[in-house]
Amino acid sequence: MIAGTTRRYTAAMSITRERATVNMAVTVMILAAAISTTCSSKLSESMHAEPTEAPVAPFKAFDTPCLSAADPDVAVGPDLFGVAIQSSAYFYNKTTGALDHTFTWAAFKGRLVSDTHIVYDKDSQKWFVTTIVNLAENANGVQVMVSTDASATDWRYSVPIEASHAIDNPQPTVTSDKVVITESDKCVWAIDKAALIAGDAATVQPLTCDVARNNQVIAVKYGGDPPEAAYAIVMSDSSHINWISTEGRSAKATVTQHLIDVPPIDEFPGDGIIQRGEPGLQSCSNKAMWQTGHLVWTRTIRCSSGACIRIFDVNTAANTVRSDDFAIEGTQLFNGAAGLDSAGNTWLLCSAGKPAGFVGLALGGRSASGEVLQPTKIVEGHSIVNDPPRFFLGLFPRKRPPKGYPIRFGDYVAAAQDPVDGTCWLIGLYAASKGELNPQNTAGCKVVHVLKK
Repeated sequence: MIAGTTRRYTAAMSITRERATVNMAVTVMILAAAISTTCSSKLSESMHAEPTEAPVAPFKAFDTPCLSAADPDVAVGPDLFGVAIQSSAYFYNKTTGALDHTFTWAAFKGRLVSDTHIVYDKDSQKWFVTTIVNLAENANGVQVMVSTDASATDWRYSVPIEASHAIDNPQPTVTSDKVVITESDKCVWAIDKAALIAGDAATVQPLTCDVARNNQVIAVKYGGDPPEAAYAIVMSDSSHINWISTEGRSAKATVTQHLIDVPPIDEFPGDGIIQRGEPGLQSCSNKAMWQTGHLVWTRTIRCSSGACIRIFDVNTAANTVRSDDFAIEGTQLFNGAAGLDSAGNTWLLCSAGKPAGFVGLALGGRSASGEVLQPTKIVEGHSIVNDPPRFFLGLFPRKRPPKGYPIRFGDYVAAAQDPVDGTCWLIGLYAASKGELNPQNTAGCKVVHVLKK
């Protein structure tokens, strides 16, 4: 049964290998005192004014495919880094940035919707990809695909979650023994990891559908070896963080909600970003990361410059939290991806744009010793981001939104830790130049690899 499943669904997917000389992610290495540069979707350089302030850390930047609502996620393996953009995952050589291959999957059941996430599991040395499938009217499922090894060229499929409600943005947390799925609603599921690795895992029921939340329940990626417990996080209301632990074997796992009081936060509206004087650009959510008892996560809040980033650092052993705010004068900061490196430094990659300008990217963080590194601009924006005249996303086609309707920019950004050297990789959204990497509009997706100093 397992072998047959593997053969059948390996044939159904599409794996495309590319020569290193074409379609490669453009790599730019930036030293701490150097001037940042960006490149077009081809190998030729684009001539744009770029930031001149020194970045807070040395890094490499890679341009990857993007869409008008890319929902980008990033994961890192021993030799490759992977980027999930809706219905495909792109795998790149970590050193050169050359595209190794593209994985475009088929629906195991029903039809594909998207909201795709990607995780590399250091424990099993396999890649995990999740996405939504539509099974019937108002009924969705979660499809989980697991590679047979770190090369990410052969995959096994399962649809272990089938729900009577419309699941939105299901997110995976991969532990040492299970995969826990959270969503934008109140349910939590746990699936045995070995069953997913084998393929065609059995359907499971939710462990709970009673999570206290005011938004998407956010999954966690791990720094270092994954623990047995799965973690997730959300605000239950404006003055309480709810971090969630799921412990025990998948079928009998226990979900515990841990509420922590925080000063009330004034979250920035999801459609409040201004570009070139025009409001309505989407500010998205983000993934979280856990390492050795610390869970880091960001929210976009109102501040004197319009929008700033607050990083929460939850101590899951003590059930306490600290926070740091990140701002650039006169600049809106939003779409904040936060991640940890193995040394305990926290890194932040966020969209950054003046209300009269274009949206670029900024890099900041907090050192393991507690020093706050306020963000500096590392990539300038090049254009207005707008919805295309028509595109297909999930269940329905959209026409250009009317004036005042939010302009989709993507629902989340993310970070991941390198399993080899413990460095941090992050993916962010900015306003690029329209080109081959995004056929729909000018939204750009860029992976930033923060290097060791």
